[in-house]
Amino acid sequence: MSLPRLLPLGGAAAIAAALLIAPAALPAFASASPAECSQRWSSPYVGSAGLIKGYANASCNTVGSRTLKLALIHDFKSPFPDVTVVTAADGGYKLTYATSYSVCDNGGTTTYYNKSWFNGYTGGVSPSVAFSHC
Repeated sequence: MSLPRLLPLGGAAAIAAALLIAPAALPAFASASPAECSQRWSSPYVGSAGLIKGYANASCNTVGSRTLKLALIHDFKSPFPDVTVVTAADGGYKLTYATSYSVCDNGGTTTYYNKSWFNGYTGGVSPSVAFSHC
């Protein structure tokens, strides 16, 4: 599987693409990670049976002990704080990392975003998307 083309964070094109294109072609977003690593992750999307899905992966130029994390976050509007629904991780002393989740969140239509990061780095977030799910 080839990785999707990068789109700028926060751009209208990225949001439209996240809402309108097939999961296999979801945009991935690059962000702050160790200098020797390239990190990518998807916006949340709905898969089979209404499951909410997301993925993150990273490739590093040097072997090191790292942990790549990916969180699905329920995007509540102010004044309420956002809530982490699930966190997935892949760690170890290696060059490549990949993690994903597949989860239900009590049904309905909800707004979510993904956050991905390595330990000790700020990482970044995908655009928020709203959809119906299980």
